Amino acid sequence: AQDVYAIIPGVLQDLCKYLDFGYGFLYLSDYKRYFTLKSWYSVFEERRLPDNLDMIQQFYADEVAQLTNTKYVYYKDGMDEPLGKKTAGLLGARALLMLPLTSGGDIHALLGIADRRAQHRVADENVNFSYAVLSTLASNIKQQIYSDRIQTTQKALESIVDNMGVDIYVNDFNTHEILY
Repeated sequence: AQDVYAIIPGVLQDLCKYLDFGYGFLYLSDYKRYFTLKSWYSVFEERRLPDNLDMIQQFYADEVAQLTNTKYVYYKDGMDEPLGKKTAGLLGARALLMLPLTSGGDIHALLGIADRRAQHRVADENVNFSYAVLSTLASNIKQQIYSDRIQTTQKALESIVDNMGVDIYVNDFNTHEILY
């Protein structure tokens, strides 16, 4: 299985070029508070995205709840959309389409495209197209996140069992055969 994180910059690049956006990004959560920039693409020479976003310092609780319960955040200069305006401001953008990747009431990642240029056109059909592409990518990212978390949990449990100092046997419930 291919690591989904390896293909993200290419998908973001294609989407940014097709829609004339300046940059794309993926922030991954540390489970509670911090989001770290995992992947990005920019048509500009330098990356101006912050390395980390602190959800507790930068968002109010009701804004986090709104992010958790929304399909996407869309903003462009002049719109009356407070959450979009705030998020765009944190990313230094004047146009933004961002998907919060959520499950179980938690935000696991933020995936999106943005632009800093003053004059930026995004038609509604492009928002729908972008959402479709980003949500497909988001599904793959969620799968990767879950897989990574399962591996981390398995390693932690194996370490606990290996270092307990007690022999543990697992047997088959029906035949009572020792499995390991």
